[in-house]
Amino acid sequence: MLNNSNLNYLIIFVPTAVTLVLKNSAEYFFSGRTMPWWLIGISANTPHLETNLE
Repeated sequence: MLNNSNLNYLIIFVPTAVTLVLKNSAEYFFSGRTMPWWLIGISANTPHLETNLE
């Protein structure tokens, strides 16, 4: 069973392990530079659309 302490370790360990398995932070942060332009545009504009800033 997960308690708060174990959950905290899990939240820190999993992304770190994924980064180490990929062996390259560019693959983790830039998705190997294979993301389509429209998906990048949507993800860049989502915070603006959600907060209704003008």
